[in-house]
Amino acid sequence: MDAKCAIVVPVSQNYEIGLRVFLKSFLEYHQREDIGIVLLNYDLPDNWLMDLPLEIEIIQLDRSKPPQMICKLEGYRYAGQMDRVTMLADADSFFCGNVKHLFDIASLGYIMGSANGQNLIFQKDYEEHTGIKGIAGKVNHRTIAAPLVIDPKEHGHLFVEAVETWENIGQHHGTSIWMLFNAMVAKHNKVDKVISFPAQQLTNLHQKMLKQGTRVRKVDGKLMTEDGLQVLMVHDKWWKQNFLDGLMTMGERYSNSLSTHNYLAQWKASRDLIKEEFERYLI
Repeated sequence: MDAKCAIVVPVSQNYEIGLRVFLKSFLEYHQREDIGIVLLNYDLPDNWLMDLPLEIEIIQLDRSKPPQMICKLEGYRYAGQMDRVTMLADADSFFCGNVKHLFDIASLGYIMGSANGQNLIFQKDYEEHTGIKGIAGKVNHRTIAAPLVIDPKEHGHLFVEAVETWENIGQHHGTSIWMLFNAMVAKHNKVDKVISFPAQQLTNLHQKMLKQGTRVRKVDGKLMTEDGLQVLMVHDKWWKQNFLDGLMTMGERYSNSLSTHNYLAQWKASRDLIKEEFERYLI
């Protein structure tokens, strides 16, 4: 791959629709950017690749293990071993704006990602459970989740060590690769290197793009949040009806608990705006 920067995307056949939207939306906002795509392919057919003017490298994953596990682990491992500034992204995410500045900031030595909304204080039992020496008493008040952007030459070891720890303690250990990555950030005293972007700008974690105060509206043709941010990426399975219905179920719960006038209608309006944006790339 000749591109200056890269995006690593693990994918299986279950995410084919999401990946199509990922690639088409990426092309819309980044056609002039020097960013290549690395697909870690679990079981998409060889002839699947879309006819798009993109630099795409395909790496075949080991199919002897379940796709959800191998895609997560190899995504972190492969991204951590890249030789250029790299984003680790989910195949069920898509772009609503240009994210080149995330790569630019990461090239200065920062660790970029979407705010997860948690403060982690690692206790002695976590150290004993995971075998991460020196983690007890460490604090990570800037926990982040994908999309993650790093310079692997400086911070790639955080990804790789998280994977190795996960493999060492076994599949049924009650933690996650995401948690282990954030633990490694704390262990190596790199919390101050983390820059977290609000979830309503990069993921919709905790339904931030639908809740009052941060919900999405359309302003001058762009998806903007009520607190004045341009939406750059959105995550999750927007092509699945059960996911969309589930969002409305959550909206009803919030509406009932808050007793706020017109809350559910506003929630649905924001949901539908994101759904419409996603469906633009299905044509």
